[in-house]
Amino acid sequence: ARKSALGLVDKATPKPQVYPAFLDLVKRQLLRDYEENDLRTEGLSIFTTLDPYAQHQAEQSLSDRLQKLEVKHGLDEGTLDGGLVMLSVGNAEVLAVVGGRRAQFQGFNRALDIRRPIGSLVKPAVFLAAIDSGYTLGSLISDAPVKVQGPDEDIWQPRNFSRESHGNVPLYQALASSYNQATARLGMTIGLDSVKRVIERSGVDRLFPQVPSMLLGSIDLSPLDVAALYHTYAAEGFYTKPLAIRAVETPSGDSLSRYPLETQRRFSAESVYQLNFALSLVMQEGTGKRAGLRGLAERRVSAGKTGTTNNLRDSWFSGYDGDRLLSVWLGRDDNGKTPLTGGTGALKVWADIMSRLPGRNLSMVKPQNLEYYWVDPKTGKASGENCIGARLVPYVKERRPLDKAACQWRENPVKHWWKKVWR
Repeated sequence: ARKSALGLVDKATPKPQVYPAFLDLVKRQLLRDYEENDLRTEGLSIFTTLDPYAQHQAEQSLSDRLQKLEVKHGLDEGTLDGGLVMLSVGNAEVLAVVGGRRAQFQGFNRALDIRRPIGSLVKPAVFLAAIDSGYTLGSLISDAPVKVQGPDEDIWQPRNFSRESHGNVPLYQALASSYNQATARLGMTIGLDSVKRVIERSGVDRLFPQVPSMLLGSIDLSPLDVAALYHTYAAEGFYTKPLAIRAVETPSGDSLSRYPLETQRRFSAESVYQLNFALSLVMQEGTGKRAGLRGLAERRVSAGKTGTTNNLRDSWFSGYDGDRLLSVWLGRDDNGKTPLTGGTGALKVWADIMSRLPGRNLSMVKPQNLEYYWVDPKTGKASGENCIGARLVPYVKERRPLDKAACQWRENPVKHWWKKVWR
């Protein structure tokens, strides 16, 4: 067996193909309903969801950005690679798939076939589980160091990326700034069972161990898996399985199959609205604010989350505006270390692509049972627009803060971006 040839094709010999990564997904979805021989011989017409312009921009942006990152960090050409999936928000139609930096050549499809730890991309599920359990975005959680002893007496002791602690912080800040210690404490408080159920309800159908480290992303997923997960949040709590096919017809034009939109509400409108508010803060003032380097964050309200794994082996970003959701992974095929966080790698690819495409602001419909209230982030108590440091935060009305915080008055309150967008 060792002496046998692997059957690899030399890099110089493959011929460019049209959208091989996207067509790979189409073929896999077709094989659920048709025999492969029929697909090759019957002359069927397959109508897909591909957006050629978005696909072109995604391919070009990934290749260009990877080259720039390698030059910037002094890496050999070809060290980094990546994969991404773009969905249409609302119906989860697949608009683009890129399986690697050499997008026109068929090969290992990193958009569909990698299984990489997702890091902090899992955190929205933790906070959504907390909101469903009765927490509010203004609830305070300690970001002090946390230790958890496992059954084998090993100690799990997560640290913040900055190696700093931040005392008591409101939930929206802990998510926007991606504090590991606060997230771990929150997840352990509400229970691993609750968090695991939320992850599964969000769209993850792969097995993963129910251990404390799952709270910080020790779950192996592909970019397609991540896109399905985040689409549930972008679609206001409705889960829709991503589809790349609209219809199949015979050579004579008769319809064989239709692929209708099938959705299922997985979370309440109130809970997901609050989660999306916090994820929009990620883009404006949290770990995703680097997108503003291209002016995108200022021009278009969006939501998303960075993800970075141990030793910087994986750089993730998943985010969405009112039209499109895009999930990006960057890393090395040999699982080696990179110089990239989610914000310095995958987010840049995301911003490159989204800035080249037209789009609408993320604008969620506020449920009637929600209202905005001014809150003091240091105490979690009620505040006012003219109080220094006060933040406007959405609350379920019966959970709004009632106790009042001390107010340091100012004549001209700051006009915050979220006040006009989310009200």
